[in-house]
Amino acid sequence: MNILVRFKSFISKVISKISSFINSVFSMKKIKTKLITAFLVPIIFIVMQGAITYVNTASAATERAIHSSIIAMENSGKYIGVILQTIENLSGQY
Repeated sequence: MNILVRFKSFISKVISKISSFINSVFSMKKIKTKLITAFLVPIIFIVMQGAITYVNTASAATERAIHSSIIAMENSGKYIGVILQTIENLSGQY
């Protein structure tokens, strides 16, 4: 949950920066500045999409790794149980 709180604060900061940036764009007079901002706005949105995707993927990968580790430990415990049962059965034969 700490990641989500940090991510929300990051997004709010980015949105405030973008809004101030847009306000400054409308007050621009030079065509060069307008063109640069026109190319930078999509790049900013692509970076934001990448950050969101990274956060989602990182949390999903962590959950999957934890789940796989738990299943592996459970199966190892079952295997050891089978080995011990086999040893117990063989020791009872003699």
